[in-house]
Amino acid sequence: MDDNLKMNYNETDEDKSQKEFESKVDKILHGTSNDQKIKKTLS
Repeated sequence: MDDNLKMNYNETDEDKSQKEFESKVDKILHGTSNDQKIKKTLS
């Protein structure tokens, strides 16, 4: 595997973890997850 590809893949995993963490914090602070906010906005 190319080194650049490995680095991008790891960054993607890290970004995913960060988004999951932010979503959990949001849910604790505001009582709604990002998915619920999106659904509410779209409806």
